[in-house]
Amino acid sequence: MKNYIVIDMGGTRLKIGFFRNTQLMKCNVVSSCAQENFENTLRIFDAEIKALIELQNASSIAGIGLSMPGIIDTKDNKILSINDKYSDAVSFDLNSWAKEHWN
Repeated sequence: MKNYIVIDMGGTRLKIGFFRNTQLMKCNVVSSCAQENFENTLRIFDAEIKALIELQNASSIAGIGLSMPGIIDTKDNKILSINDKYSDAVSFDLNSWAKEHWN
């Protein structure tokens, strides 16, 4: 059995889902405040992901999927371009962030 986290960064809401294999087990929706920068949004993700993992009694995560309003270099897992709200995310190393927090 594999567990996955899926994140959708919308303009007004952030949706963080926990999947077990192909089944959505739980989805948390939180407000996306206009004044929040990408670093603060990552803190929200961190807290929500930890809560979902604990709630689902998961011991590991096989992967994290992220949907966001921008252009992602999927080879190097870096953000190349994004809307103004998260402009501090450009060149952010998603791979390192995921490994640091969830590996």
